[in-house]
Amino acid sequence: MDVSQVINLGTWSAEALPDLIQKYTALHQVLKHNATQQQKNPVREAHRTLLHALEQMSFDRLTNEEVDLLSRLDALQYLGKKGAHIVTDIVTMSDFDPASAAADLQGLIQRLQTANQDISAAKDALKKLDLEFIPDEMVLMELPQIRVRFKDGASIDDVSRLKKWSADWYDIARGAAMSVGEPPQSVKVVGASNGSVIVTLTAVASVTIVLAIIAKNAGRVASEVLSIANDIEDFRHKKRLNTIIEDELKRQQTFVQDTGTEDTIAEIKSAVSLQIEHETEAVLRKSVSKYFDFYAKGGDVDFIPPRHLPEPDEENEDGALIAEIAVQAQENDRLIGVIEAVRTQQAEILQLINRQDGTPNNGLETDE
Repeated sequence: MDVSQVINLGTWSAEALPDLIQKYTALHQVLKHNATQQQKNPVREAHRTLLHALEQMSFDRLTNEEVDLLSRLDALQYLGKKGAHIVTDIVTMSDFDPASAAADLQGLIQRLQTANQDISAAKDALKKLDLEFIPDEMVLMELPQIRVRFKDGASIDDVSRLKKWSADWYDIARGAAMSVGEPPQSVKVVGASNGSVIVTLTAVASVTIVLAIIAKNAGRVASEVLSIANDIEDFRHKKRLNTIIEDELKRQQTFVQDTGTEDTIAEIKSAVSLQIEHETEAVLRKSVSKYFDFYAKGGDVDFIPPRHLPEPDEENEDGALIAEIAVQAQENDRLIGVIEAVRTQQAEILQLINRQDGTPNNGLETDE
């Protein structure tokens, strides 16, 4: 996690958590009153207000690493739809055990307050270093980012593997860029970190949308393949698996994998404004195939929408620039929709992998 991510999470936390904690506290006051007083106050209004706030929470501005940090701080489970489920369970408990429900909610509030304080302290400490965005960094904030993580079978641990994955990612980026009329050089490397090697790329929204569509379909194929694999294991455990059933389910797996590339290209064609010619389609097909291989071996990608839109200068507020910004805003909205689909697929795959008690790849590889 780099400095900008800590600052971004701190900004998001300062905007999202204080108001949410206030709503949690309002519900807690009702539950605490009902646990200690004979005359009960209605819970419905405070409960509904909190549920609405939780269900409307957006994590679009956060990277996967920032979301992971919220989880490590024991806060994520009390946010968004997960938080809504927990709150409803606590309110249901209050009908027959109001004291325990009030105590549970108080503990939850304390954990959120601690997480918010820790995030805020980290952000403030970095701000005291007088880190500023230089103009080039501000431009990067206006572009989507693609954080490519090389891990597991897609790790980079020697020069030959570095050469292989660099060549593959050139092909992946080239196909995505050419499909929307951009040169491969429009996808730029803007940062890297070690550990599980992470390379941060940036590109215009239209190119990023194509990459996100490829990632979404890689996730969809993996999810369907893993789901069928789980079905095979379920039949085996229930002693209902025979050769005919197993062969048919494996045929379904092969069909999903074989049609994945064609489905992805068809979706890209319907999403981009340009007519994709035969030569460009061949390059795009190679891009999809290389990405599917990267994903199958354990690599993953986190897409981050722009955190700022460019603003017209006071001297330059004529129609052309304003129209360009409006178009960029529409592209960003489309991109956010695709990113949400990618992250939904990632969550589904994690659930399927957990059912399998550990899987060495992302579900796209077949036995050799």
